[in-house]
Amino acid sequence: MSYDNAVTVLNTNEIKYCESNGRKLIFHTLSGTYTAYIKISEATDKLPPNFVRLHKSFIVNFDYIAAIYPYAARLRDGTEISIPQKKYKTVKEMFISYADAG
Repeated sequence: MSYDNAVTVLNTNEIKYCESNGRKLIFHTLSGTYTAYIKISEATDKLPPNFVRLHKSFIVNFDYIAAIYPYAARLRDGTEISIPQKKYKTVKEMFISYADAG
C-alpha cells in the first residue's frame, strides 16, 4: 500500500478498522494510523473475510470488536462505530457466526 508518498506493507491482523475521509482511507492499526489514497470499496474487496463494512465510511476487523449493541459496535480500545439500522441484524448475525467459528 502506498501512503504519504511512501510504500508500506500493513499486517491485516494489526488493522483495527478503516475510516473513509473523502478520497483517503485511514487505517487505524495497533501501531498507529496510515493514510492511503484508495476507495473504501477497493479496500473492502482486498481485505480478508474477517473485515466487514459497517456503513459507507467504516470497515471493521471482527477480531477487534468487543461487543455489538443496537446500531453500534464497540471495539476493544473503546472506539464506537455506528451501524445503520438496516444493516444491524445482518452485521450482528455475521459477528455471532464469526465468534462461534473462532
